[in-house]
Amino acid sequence: MKLPVFTRGEIVIVEWIDIEQNTQEWHTEESMDKEHEKYIRLYTNVGFYYGENIDYYLLYSGISPDNTYFDFVKIPKGCVKTINYVAKKLD
Repeated sequence: MKLPVFTRGEIVIVEWIDIEQNTQEWHTEESMDKEHEKYIRLYTNVGFYYGENIDYYLLYSGISPDNTYFDFVKIPKGCVKTINYVAKKLD
C-alpha cells in the first residue's frame, strides 16, 4: 500500500486511537475481558501538515505572517488509523 505524501502547509485530517489506562484499582480476568471487548476511542484532528518522521506526524493550527507556528500536535504513527488530504496549502 502506497502511503500519501503531503507537503508542508496542506490541510489534513487524522483519525487516531488514543492510549487508555486505569490505575485506580485491581482488575479481575472478567473485567479485563470486558475491557478488551469495548469499543475503541477514535479521535480526529484537522490541521496543517508540518512534517513527519519514522515515529509521528506533526501538525500545527496556525501560522503568522513572520512564519512562526501556533499550537502543534504530535500524533504517533502507530496510533493513526487514517490520514487524508483535505485542502491545498493556503497562500
